[in-house]
Amino acid sequence: MTTSGSTVRRFSLDRPLAPVPAEMVVHATPGLHRAVVDDQMVILDRATGRGHVLNASAGLIFDAVDGRRTVGQLVDVLAEETGFDRARLAADVQTALADLRTAALVRLGPAPVDGTPPPPPGPTGNKTMTDGRGRPVPMSRHLASRHPVTTVGPVALAGSTVAVQTDDPTVASRLHATMGSLPSAATAAHTAALLRGSSESRECWRLLIDDEEVATLPSADVAIDQLLRRLNLDAARWSTGNLLFHAGAVVHRGRAVVVAGGSGRGKSTLVAALVQSGAGYLTDELVVVDPVNHEVRPFPKGLDLDARSRTLLGLPAGESEAQEWDKRPVDPSTLGRVAGPAPFGLLVLLDPPGGEGDSQPGDVDPRPLSATEALTGLLPNTVNETWALPGAFESLAALCASVPAVRLPRVAPRTAASIVLEALRAGEP
Repeated sequence: MTTSGSTVRRFSLDRPLAPVPAEMVVHATPGLHRAVVDDQMVILDRATGRGHVLNASAGLIFDAVDGRRTVGQLVDVLAEETGFDRARLAADVQTALADLRTAALVRLGPAPVDGTPPPPPGPTGNKTMTDGRGRPVPMSRHLASRHPVTTVGPVALAGSTVAVQTDDPTVASRLHATMGSLPSAATAAHTAALLRGSSESRECWRLLIDDEEVATLPSADVAIDQLLRRLNLDAARWSTGNLLFHAGAVVHRGRAVVVAGGSGRGKSTLVAALVQSGAGYLTDELVVVDPVNHEVRPFPKGLDLDARSRTLLGLPAGESEAQEWDKRPVDPSTLGRVAGPAPFGLLVLLDPPGGEGDSQPGDVDPRPLSATEALTGLLPNTVNETWALPGAFESLAALCASVPAVRLPRVAPRTAASIVLEALRAGEP
């Protein structure tokens, strides 16, 4: 068994382990998702967040586990199906089951192991707006008593819509500027509000989402920042029914390029460089993919870029050195154009940070990935709300089997942008 990254374990039948008693019944751990990609079985264990890749032999053995057969019966069934030598097959079954038990993918016992996945988390916060007698009052009624009230939106927020209300004209102006890149919507499925208040004789701001107070904040700056952060999180929660990834995306030549990788690998910076290079901006935060036609939908919020990224991109870096790692939203219109939805055309997985400097494109050719490598690389970037979609894992596997994918070393953003666009052109029919 070898490990690829921190979330994927690959199994092979290459070393002897302690045998499993032949009379024991084998049960698959409840709640596992499985799909076959590149003749290998990929298993997602949502309880641990790990993805497991089984080779063909181990996948065949795991597929025969039904919660009723003993180890000996597994060997009998597999020997009949494959025609392999029973003694050799028994050794392979013992080795595979020992590895599968170590990874908590199977358990031994006399009866099926029952398990129910935990319910999805509910909305954060437990306070609502109240009147003078402590009775709940809908936010809309509360706002009707405060003048003037400004509504920003409704705007499209990934797979849903939202309108933001505030009783402060300055905050309203800032929200109009910050959220101006989001597409307009006819109606709002959700509401948010920033309301001025007081706490112990000091000014404060109350943040509400769908009539529920979720935070009390000390200043307008902090309140706006927290509102935008909360809307980014809620965009995923409100976009059920889609494949959702913590990634960035652009459109070039009519196809979407999705850029994924762990925190600190430069997703937003590369997305910004791609937009500067002529690609259309889709998102730098949440990629929403239709599970049927694999269309990538826009969520064109401001790009979160720190001072170092802004400097690399030729943008104003900030007022002081202390702001180097302070991320600020950058209006995408200052970088280039905002695009509409487009079919998924290329997946780019970013390597972790390496050395400094700008390499030449010929020295850092992207490495093509198999569908299995693409799937296991994308799993750690899959947003939890994806799993509310029936058949989500199978849809994700089908996506990775249908689009080209590459792994890109860490290079300067403009060099990386050139490499990515060339990889997209090379994959055109």
